[in-house]
Amino acid sequence: MKVNFSLFPFEKNFTLHNQRLEEALRFLSSVGYDGVDGVVDPQRAHEKETWKNLKKMLSEYNLKLVCIFGATSFNSPDPFEREKAVKTTKALVDIASMLSCENILIGGERLNQDVPVEKVWKWTVKAIKKAADYALEKGVDLVYEYWNRFETNFINCTDDVIKLIEDVGSDSLYAVLDTFHMNIEEKSFTEPVKKLWKRLKHVHLSESNRLALGEGHIDFRTFLKALKNIGYDGYMCVEVFYYRDRDWPRNPFETAKDYALKSINFLRNLDIL
Repeated sequence: MKVNFSLFPFEKNFTLHNQRLEEALRFLSSVGYDGVDGVVDPQRAHEKETWKNLKKMLSEYNLKLVCIFGATSFNSPDPFEREKAVKTTKALVDIASMLSCENILIGGERLNQDVPVEKVWKWTVKAIKKAADYALEKGVDLVYEYWNRFETNFINCTDDVIKLIEDVGSDSLYAVLDTFHMNIEEKSFTEPVKKLWKRLKHVHLSESNRLALGEGHIDFRTFLKALKNIGYDGYMCVEVFYYRDRDWPRNPFETAKDYALKSINFLRNLDIL
């Protein structure tokens, strides 16, 4: 298994177009990370030179762009928003194919309680299938991440994701497991891994408090053993997250470096990788 790091905590709205990107990549490579997850601007899909240069930079530091963060409005009651999610995903798929990135992360937003669940499910499946069919043509996969009940009321657990994958019926749709959300919604850190098995394409290692790994109470040893038992050989992304503006540190770039180093050392000390 390989370990990558989400670029989110380096700066508010940090993207792969940030002027300090190379500095972040250089550091992550130097401490032993294998790749990154990040955000790109879908409006720049036509800028082939931009993606050529970015791919070259990643290669110079022996890092892979593992996953691009994508659309979340596939379940919107507004058909315009659903179509926008499809178009955005197609643009991100085009970018991903130029960067040799295999995964686009997607999700679902919180819904008004008045919207019938059956209708939401049908139009979500239809919209994701359109995006997934395009992704399949380009050799890119969509990976769906469920979020806990406090962030969305749509898809909240492994069983929901499995049903979605089955209903969409595309060979390019897989699942993401995030230990932060699992800690809230699942009964264990092993059963969801067993249930998903070959449907699992990406993993987020995130602490109970969203800080550096080892600074909360997530049972990472049990989770990593479960991954090993199913033969998972993909990437595991360390994800540090801030929900509110007031939670951001004064110097987020240096704090992100500190969390990245603490997290990878924590994983090494588990002696499971």
